Amino acid sequence: VHHDALRLRLTQTDEGWQQKLGDPDGRSPFAYFDWSHLSATEAEKAWDLEAGRLQASLSLSDGPLLQVALVHFGSDKPDRVLLVIHHMAVDGVSWRILLEDLQTAYDQLQKGQPIQLPPKTTSFRHWAERLLDYAHSDALKQEASYWQEVVDTPCAPLPRDVADGDNTVASTQMVVVTLTHEETQALLQKVPEVYHTQINDVLLTALVDTLAQWTKQENLLINLEGHGREDLFDGIDLSRTVGWFTSKFPVVLKRGRSEHPGECLKAVKEHLRQIPNRGIGYGMLRYLNRDTNLLSEFEDRVHPEVAFNYLGQFDQTLQDSPLFTWSTASPGPARSSQGNRANLVEIIGMINAGMLQMQWHYSENIHRRATMETLANDYLAALRALILHCQSPEAGGYTPSDFPLARISQRDLDEILTHLPTEGNPPELADLYPLTPLQQGMWFHELADRESGTYFRRIVSHLDGEMNIDLLKRAWEQVVDRHGILRTSLVWEGLDQPLQIVHPTVVLTWDQQDWRDRPAMEEPERLKEFLEEDRAQGFDFALPPLMRLTLIQVAESKAILVWSYHHLILDRWSIEVVQEEVWAAYQALRKGRAVPDEQPRPFREYLEWLPTQDLAEAERYWRQTLEGFTAPTLLGVERESVPGERQPGHYDVQHLTLSEPATAALERFARQHQVTLNTIVQGAWALVLSRYSGTEDVVFGVTSSGRLAELQDIETMVGMFINTLPVRVKVDDGQSVAAWLKEVQTQQVGMRQYEYTPLFEIQRWSEVSAGTPLFDTLLIFENTPGGEVSATGPEGLSVQEDFVTSDLKTNYPLNLACIADRTLQMLITYDTENFEAAT
Repeated sequence: VHHDALRLRLTQTDEGWQQKLGDPDGRSPFAYFDWSHLSATEAEKAWDLEAGRLQASLSLSDGPLLQVALVHFGSDKPDRVLLVIHHMAVDGVSWRILLEDLQTAYDQLQKGQPIQLPPKTTSFRHWAERLLDYAHSDALKQEASYWQEVVDTPCAPLPRDVADGDNTVASTQMVVVTLTHEETQALLQKVPEVYHTQINDVLLTALVDTLAQWTKQENLLINLEGHGREDLFDGIDLSRTVGWFTSKFPVVLKRGRSEHPGECLKAVKEHLRQIPNRGIGYGMLRYLNRDTNLLSEFEDRVHPEVAFNYLGQFDQTLQDSPLFTWSTASPGPARSSQGNRANLVEIIGMINAGMLQMQWHYSENIHRRATMETLANDYLAALRALILHCQSPEAGGYTPSDFPLARISQRDLDEILTHLPTEGNPPELADLYPLTPLQQGMWFHELADRESGTYFRRIVSHLDGEMNIDLLKRAWEQVVDRHGILRTSLVWEGLDQPLQIVHPTVVLTWDQQDWRDRPAMEEPERLKEFLEEDRAQGFDFALPPLMRLTLIQVAESKAILVWSYHHLILDRWSIEVVQEEVWAAYQALRKGRAVPDEQPRPFREYLEWLPTQDLAEAERYWRQTLEGFTAPTLLGVERESVPGERQPGHYDVQHLTLSEPATAALERFARQHQVTLNTIVQGAWALVLSRYSGTEDVVFGVTSSGRLAELQDIETMVGMFINTLPVRVKVDDGQSVAAWLKEVQTQQVGMRQYEYTPLFEIQRWSEVSAGTPLFDTLLIFENTPGGEVSATGPEGLSVQEDFVTSDLKTNYPLNLACIADRTLQMLITYDTENFEAAT
């Protein structure tokens, strides 16, 4: 009643086979037999007859699909339960669900409780409907070329002992080989981490090696089975759905020329990782798609003679059951003896009683038992050789599929690994992935002018109160351990694109200085000198971490904390997240409490999300937004270039502060007219550009947070999410200020859904000539605490961030950075080659 798939009925119609869900018909699938009066021999004969009868009683069209028999053999023997379910309604995962539910229901009834099973997940019917839709999607059609290449790969037939034997179910025989308990534990627990493999990778590598020696062929064509419960759709949960989800698809594996077991394992692993969506698409293209052109490509093209299926750890299903243990009794024939087998050799693996068991099914009409025993034992030897190799000191390594976002070749990956620090073991990588478009832009500008320090950033905080410096350092170390971006370096030599390396661990760059013996009046000048030296030191992209901390003690209860970092790894929002975590960790350490160890969502999830966005839709938006705009908006007060007079790339700063009353007045105006302070700042800057340039149509750059709500928990992620985008504003003197600002804000809201767009693409789509920037001025608005306002710190410690010492320059000639708190503070950083100080 609870699991719909157990009530399936199949009927053949003019449109093909259809399945529907029947209502509970009141028929009990349960039968009880008392055979305590029979001898042991008679009881087993009766068991075999009843098991066969129950297996044969299932009917897809009329039901039942489920039959259960409980047999009592006598008070001195355990009872035995047989559950028979038609394969159309159950797979390996479903068996685990059903056995768990059976035990739950039995336990509840035994305690006098009503049966209450766990809630249902997505229905089998809904899954089938979604598959049918997906079978005709453009996304699936993109897989067609992959599968066409598979079915077109030439593969020789298997050797046969009897050339024309009939491959009938009645002729099925089986050879079973088993690893020891110790070997199985090594296979499950030690082997996977060495080459970052799954158990199927290892099992299939041994199979490729075994069958290649038997067939003398390079290519091996097999039918591979998967659980089929793939993550194809949002809002689908199949974790407790019963049904037959199994996917079956052809795979061509190559043994390769290397005799090294590690290289063979990596080659098979990589081939398996290239299978799109773990193979589920083949069946949809082959059987559900109605495109006649596609059907002709797959129909009757490939007939693998070998099938492989690893069922997993079935012995764990009843591991802690007080009611059941597994029986070794025969469940009866699962198929009619008159049927034909689909494959010549079928290999089925499972963990039983803590040991890997591999069953080799074959037809005695075609292969001799001695042949299959030799193959099965050769397979076991190959598997043991792989296990032994993976336990050797020299074993280990990564393959490109370990870092799918990097899109890197094995050769380039191996080259990267050779330059990583190692202590006698294979080097370790936590992750490897590309840069975001904005990160690439920063990296390019830094490489072009290594002396500029354009994206060198730092936070200078003044600490006042009782502090434990050792615990503060530990708090920073723990936060660095939490966030991969804080353990990141870059690699680019010899690669098509720069990549970010996330290291498993890094040593925090921490320096302590004691200035307590110096007069307080010297502190500002000495700090200025230190900050200049710190900036000159810069960062080496190849050496992690791309941040460092210096704690300068200036009095017994006063210190200055200088946090220097490269803007490529952190944006302002991330700074706030990290600072909050540091002070929370520090507070916990001071009170002797454990620091929360839940892992934040990593920056890599943002990099996974970026390529999924619709650039075609973004292109339409930006082309329409920038239509008719052909040249960047210049203020008209830029300096004329005089050769040799100025040093390019030198920036100066102007600092302005709007008073508290004026800032409060702006905020009141914003609330009254339902606009943001950011909108007012943008409007003011648009007016300045318009008046100076003499045009009513202006474009300037803004930074967007990039933290789109659709990415789960993005507000707690740490990394570089911001993007630089053009804002186009038309100044209409005939409008009221409030109405005009609302239009500016509406434009901002519309832009947000496309703020993932790379600036270089927007530039390409615009009508501004190639090589000419869209804008020369950049506006940065940060609605975060700054200036003299105390940031969030632990008890007994005041933390004040010094906004004036912040570094907010970019590669644009003029940047206006605004930070809103009780006062609106503004930094204008400008290239002295373009602007004079008085201007």
